[in-house]
Amino acid sequence: LRDLGLMRVLCRQLPESVEPDAHGTAGLFLAVVSHDPSGSISFGLALAALVLDFRLGSGGASDALALLAGDEVRRSARAMRQTLKISNDEYDRLIGSLSIGHLVQSPPTVAAMKRFLAQPASADAMRLMSALMNRGLLTASIAPLLERLNALKKTDFSPAALVSGDDLVAAGLSPGPLFKRIL
Repeated sequence: LRDLGLMRVLCRQLPESVEPDAHGTAGLFLAVVSHDPSGSISFGLALAALVLDFRLGSGGASDALALLAGDEVRRSARAMRQTLKISNDEYDRLIGSLSIGHLVQSPPTVAAMKRFLAQPASADAMRLMSALMNRGLLTASIAPLLERLNALKKTDFSPAALVSGDDLVAAGLSPGPLFKRIL
């Protein structure tokens, strides 16, 4: 894409972008793909790595942290949605993969890590964190975070609800505003 000049076209809606040079100074996309020998990654994760590569260029850790903040993640995702007309699912995976700034910026609570792991894109986000770390970005924050997340993954971090809406209907209650309070 870069050699044919299509990268600039593909990422034209991205704000304040810095296209990686011919040697791929950012290299996040390659780090994400090389992390899995089969090369199979979700489209959302591929877009997330591409967006960070393109917006980060040869920037440092503070630039990476700024791009992983909530507003910047949404700006990048909207830009890619507008350019590529991606589906809602791909958009959600892109946002889920990039939404790691709050975890990396300060040590998260156990509850925050459990909520993160329960999200569909958590595996993609963890692969992106590993790629950032392999590039030498945010290593001091990401290394202990990944260690804690991997340990938490071995536990029952998202147990099933004790009572569901079906249970309440079976007990004779009618669906309504009271349901939410009970659940």
